Amino acid sequence: MGYNPASQITSLTRSNDAYAWTGHYNVNRPYVNNGLNQMTGSGGAYVSSMVYDTADRLFQLGTAGGTTRFVYAGDAMIAEYDATNALKRRYVHGPAVDERLCGMKALGFPTAAGCRAMNAAALSP
Repeated sequence: MGYNPASQITSLTRSNDAYAWTGHYNVNRPYVNNGLNQMTGSGGAYVSSMVYDTADRLFQLGTAGGTTRFVYAGDAMIAEYDATNALKRRYVHGPAVDERLCGMKALGFPTAAGCRAMNAAALSP
């Protein structure tokens, strides 16, 4: 290995590449950021646009597949709506920070199978 005066590695020679990861690739995709360093758009094959609310939370995501709007209770995301304001998903959170107990698709409001053990009656609409 070669080092510079700041003790940073400047060169590395390998004698065995059997464990070297070669799955990297270059991505040339333009991103657009606002003055708060929030991503507001991207280009390339995955064109999207993002809108943030006054609390700096992602409010709306627009993609080729449609628009999704997010609803929050405090800092916890509790629902997703499509462009026609139809409910797509809803989420149930626990008392801890970032403790999502369950996420459910809106169509028919399925049972709480797969969620943490909790009162299924609390999940019904």
